[in-house]
Amino acid sequence: MNDVTLSYRHAVEAVDRSLQDIHSSKQAFSGITIILGGDFQQALPVMVKATWEETVQATVQQSHVWRDVSVLHLTQNMCLNCNDQQTQFA
Repeated sequence: MNDVTLSYRHAVEAVDRSLQDIHSSKQAFSGITIILGGDFQQALPVMVKATWEETVQATVQQSHVWRDVSVLHLTQNMCLNCNDQQTQFA
């Protein structure tokens, strides 16, 4: 898993194209499940001397692969469910 919120959309698109080339597939990421971590509403990529519009256009959400993304939200804090067995394992 990689936090891609600060990455340029071109990096994600390059991974997509590379996987399509390797697997001779036209599906997004060749049908492979890719986990992108991060809060896409909170962070933007860092672009020196770029306008606001250029910065927004560089986000992963503006990429053509975003239409194939399924956003899943974490709803349960697993750290709060600690019992003796989990504490011992940790």
